[in-house]
Amino acid sequence: MDFSGGVLIIVMIVVHCFQWSSLTDTMLYDVIQRVFFFYMAWFFYKSGMFHKQKPLKKYLFSCFCRLLIPFMVYSIIAYPIWCVRKLMIGVADWKTYVVGPFFDLIRVGSISANEPLWFLLTLFLAQTLFALLKQLRIPSVIIALMSFVVYCVMMHNGSWGPLYITNTLAALGFVASGELICKVQYDRRLFYVSIVFCVIILIVGCPLIDIHTNAVLLGPLWLWPVACLFAIIVMNNLTRLIPEKYMMGIDSVGRDSLYYFAWHWPVIISVWCILTYMSNNIPIYSTSKLFIYLIANSLMLPVLSKLSNHIRLVAKHIA
Repeated sequence: MDFSGGVLIIVMIVVHCFQWSSLTDTMLYDVIQRVFFFYMAWFFYKSGMFHKQKPLKKYLFSCFCRLLIPFMVYSIIAYPIWCVRKLMIGVADWKTYVVGPFFDLIRVGSISANEPLWFLLTLFLAQTLFALLKQLRIPSVIIALMSFVVYCVMMHNGSWGPLYITNTLAALGFVASGELICKVQYDRRLFYVSIVFCVIILIVGCPLIDIHTNAVLLGPLWLWPVACLFAIIVMNNLTRLIPEKYMMGIDSVGRDSLYYFAWHWPVIISVWCILTYMSNNIPIYSTSKLFIYLIANSLMLPVLSKLSNHIRLVAKHIA
């Protein structure tokens, strides 16, 4: 699991580096998006795999500490960096700095200073709903099916309101699927069937959904949840076969995936500010920007991750 998480966190960071470098029209970006079309779904699925039924208040408090506290902390950390970027592009209206983040939070589920943190809020809502439904003794298979059906219907009719109203349904479907399928995902026959399905999908064209913005980018919407689940099964089986000595530290990235996830956006914005300042005198091309973003993340994220983990352990010890 740690190796899979490490690979997919790296994929996510690379995708965002391409986006900040304005290289989303390149073949390599397209290949990454198509091959790893399931990477956000995997993290929701993983949370379902490790779901344990607890007293509801205790479970909600645990989710709050694991998800919403990091959500708030890393939003606050990223905010001043984002303000510097806004000042550099000439935004002077005080409402952008004071009111804007609150509107973003309500509409998108995160602030622009650390936009990817929408995932933590959506995961919190999905886990909360899943725990409530399990308290009512509703089977996971029913929760998964109904969540995906309602999600597809809402997407077909045009998602409305805050983005997290719709994408929480998709997240809930994957959380329930993770709790359900984890018991059989390493069955050899299911693995072979999943490989065949994924090969067919890659040949004929895989569905591609931006789960954050609820946008259908490619392929039929109804096929996307099914394709994601088969791809997740293949991913988990393949990475399980890799000996630890060949993991090259990627498994440690997976263990600290929260910190890599929470820090990479502020790192990218910080580098953007430096590059923008430098580009006044030296032209910097998109490909160069991509390499600089990737190198900066590869150097800074391990350090920031260890620092964050150390602070967490110290705070836990004091508490």
